[in-house]
Amino acid sequence: MKTHGSLIKWTLLTGCFLFVVGVSAAPARGESDVVVILNSGSGVKTLAASDLKRIYQGKKKLLDGIGVLKPADLPGDAPARATFSREVLGKDVSAVQRAYMKRALAGKGQPPKEVSGSAEMLSFVAATPGAIGYLPAAAAKGGVTTIGLDQVMGK
Repeated sequence: MKTHGSLIKWTLLTGCFLFVVGVSAAPARGESDVVVILNSGSGVKTLAASDLKRIYQGKKKLLDGIGVLKPADLPGDAPARATFSREVLGKDVSAVQRAYMKRALAGKGQPPKEVSGSAEMLSFVAATPGAIGYLPAAAAKGGVTTIGLDQVMGK
């Protein structure tokens, strides 16, 4: 049987472990500041959450004023991708990747182009008519139209 002192130590260690795990799993401050970016030639100033979700699900391939859409994703380990997947698609990144693979294997389309990071996302969207992507707000620069994810999601 454990003594009172060892029980207290065990409880404190468990509490510390859970605190550390919880802190490391919490989003960093500002991480949820994600913006949707579109090629500046699109003329689009607003975007409905349902349209954005359908674009990234491969169910909406055309958008008025843009024509054929070319969505892009950040790498699977990017914090902005985790936020985007959770907020827009309602799934974690691995579930979204499985859904992309399932659609591709069924012959229902290819997943969005995966870029290497924010700089490539910005240059791809700026240079590609019909391109759409997302970035941490701090990484969004000129040459693209930005729409705040909060604005798209109606928050």
